[in-house]
Amino acid sequence: MKKIQLIVVVLLFTVYNLNAQMGGFGNGGYGGGMNRGGMGNSMNNNSMHNQRQPEKVAEKPEELVEKKMAVLKAKLTLDELQYIAISNLLKDSFKAQGVVMKKETDDSAKQKDVQAIMDTTDRKINEFLNKDQKIIYLTMIEERKNKMQR
Repeated sequence: MKKIQLIVVVLLFTVYNLNAQMGGFGNGGYGGGMNRGGMGNSMNNNSMHNQRQPEKVAEKPEELVEKKMAVLKAKLTLDELQYIAISNLLKDSFKAQGVVMKKETDDSAKQKDVQAIMDTTDRKINEFLNKDQKIIYLTMIEERKNKMQR
């Protein structure tokens, strides 16, 4: 049961980061909107907070990569070579995170391993960026870290 909970938490965390970086594209901004976890006047608003949303949990790594790449391409104005290289890095990163989540270790060890993978991925992505893109990407990383601490 703990494995499932950890997997759900990591996937939700990843989706949350992607959604936050995308500025809530298609969701009416960060707050969501009516019936999406925002402050709509729906009678079901409270029940929406208590239910898990399996469509987000069941997202495939390829879908997560596509979403993340859409954000990176827009914010960093990536060229095609950068897009392909970073996309491949992210695919490998999500696969490695999946392997970590399947390990028979405690949650804190998994969290440390996932964080190490994310840090390594960030460093590798940074190698493909030019000077201006690096500044923007470092800001994005700091924003992600600040959101994780909340």
